[in-house]
Amino acid sequence: MEPTSHSSLSDFDHLVKLNLMREKMIQGQRHILKHILRGEPLKLVLDHIIEMVEDLVPGWICSIMLLDQEKNSLYVIANRSLPQHYVDAVNGSLIGAASGSCGTAAYRNETIIVDDIARHPFWSKEKAIPLAIGLRSCWSYPVRSSDQQVLGTFAIYQRVTASPMEDDEEIIMTFTRLIELVLEQTKLRLENIQNEQRYKCLFDNNTDAVCSFDLEGSFLSANQVTLEMLGYTLEGLHLMTGRSFVVKEDTEQVMKLIHGAHLGSSVNGDIRIMNRFGRIIPLNMTLIPIIVNEKIEGLFGIAKDFTQIYEQQAKIHRLAYYDLLTGLPNRRMLMERLSEALTEVRAVDRTVSLIYLDIDHFKSVNDRYGHHVGDALLQQFAERLNRCTFEDEIAARMGGDEFTILLTGERSETRAVAIAEAVLLAFEEPVLAHGIELTVTPSIGIATSKRGGEDVDTLIRSADTAMYTVKTSGRQNYHIY
Repeated sequence: MEPTSHSSLSDFDHLVKLNLMREKMIQGQRHILKHILRGEPLKLVLDHIIEMVEDLVPGWICSIMLLDQEKNSLYVIANRSLPQHYVDAVNGSLIGAASGSCGTAAYRNETIIVDDIARHPFWSKEKAIPLAIGLRSCWSYPVRSSDQQVLGTFAIYQRVTASPMEDDEEIIMTFTRLIELVLEQTKLRLENIQNEQRYKCLFDNNTDAVCSFDLEGSFLSANQVTLEMLGYTLEGLHLMTGRSFVVKEDTEQVMKLIHGAHLGSSVNGDIRIMNRFGRIIPLNMTLIPIIVNEKIEGLFGIAKDFTQIYEQQAKIHRLAYYDLLTGLPNRRMLMERLSEALTEVRAVDRTVSLIYLDIDHFKSVNDRYGHHVGDALLQQFAERLNRCTFEDEIAARMGGDEFTILLTGERSETRAVAIAEAVLLAFEEPVLAHGIELTVTPSIGIATSKRGGEDVDTLIRSADTAMYTVKTSGRQNYHIY
């Protein structure tokens, strides 16, 4: 069932290469996320990102610059291929309206694409520096904080005049977002270190919740952070015990901590409490015995609210497993869930079905209306796919305009056909993207583990092949492998 036309074969070869590139990007992100979670130094993690991008796209020469807000200047923090004399020359460059690619990108807080350094007005004053080492083009992307403030720039140089292609943009934006996450995580880690140093100031000036208990666990004192966290006045807390706030599932863990502290040692552990308003708060709790005349009189408690850290970990997980544009599961999650599904169905002799689909003539939408319209189309395409699937059916974005839907169960092939027909029907109505009415048609391929292969790669290839059969026979239809 291989497509037969020359053009479709060419498209298929491009798709294979594109999927390999995306898989490498996913592996690279996973590698970087491990470095982040280990708390490795900022420069080391950013150097890893530079190496990955340059290895992924031979010919690219990359650098990451950070913005010194006080000096209004940029400084190189990570690069692999730029000579040191070039780094020395650009370090401390002031940002401005026409200050090379990076200085302008940081000043405008927008992407700056310079395809020919020798001729572009942004480089008129400084072009001799890059031209001297053979650099001919420079694309610079602002690196932003979560509140969209410029933190620095991510630049790609080449020794030829060039502008980014669609596939280039996908790589660049993926790693730009990863750089932003690294910077945010580093900032958070530094803030946590500072908070730990504040433990010396136990009460009023402490940013963490600090309190004391008697031997029965009743509150004796509490700082303002504790009162705000729990939603009580100090008088109200005097009538309560610390254990009364602990969620039921963590009671045993708390009792172990209390027992250890009563033996005379400081103890530490993660617990969850529920405050007066029903909010569950994850805490890292330290209990310190209060010893007077060699006798334990009570306990000090120091509780650090881990909500922000948990949210950051959730953000890292979302980056690893979800597509930022559409909110759908990404290729990595699809591959893992597909592998799990195939393993499970082998044991019970059931079937896994995979739907592979893309948007017909999507590139022409980008070319005619711009990427912002193309992105809006992808988001609405994803929304309509979700409306055609049940909660236990996984619709994922593989990359570009390619999507999949994973189904399991005895009647998964029948269900796949029903979904394919529902998707075709869903797109009989035009899509409105940024005020532009677009007629959208999908090409859909279906493969099952019974006929399309019982391993992940084979089943994906089979569904992809079925989709390209539709492409070569008129589009806007579905085909079963």
